Amino acid sequence: MDSSFKLQYQGEEYSEIFWKYFRNGLAHGLCIERGGIERNFGCYFRIDPKIGLQVDIDYLIEDFRRAFEKFICRLKQEGDSGKFAPHFLQRFEDVFCK
Repeated sequence: MDSSFKLQYQGEEYSEIFWKYFRNGLAHGLCIERGGIERNFGCYFRIDPKIGLQVDIDYLIEDFRRAFEKFICRLKQEGDSGKFAPHFLQRFEDVFCK
């Protein structure tokens, strides 16, 4: 996880703000509840008191790419008997094969 997620704003970690307004907004309402996507402001997140959490899309995509590569490496290392493979395969089949 990028260290930016541990930063705090008004007593809440960015990870909590990201979860509540960004992730939950997209997952449940197809919108970002408080905030938006921006580019080129030089950091992963910034807080605008009027708008909310703003996320730099380039940082988000790069963070996702690194996390995905790390996850795939772990799947390969653990093999079929590992902790993640059975869950990953079941979820993949549920989403893409039915």
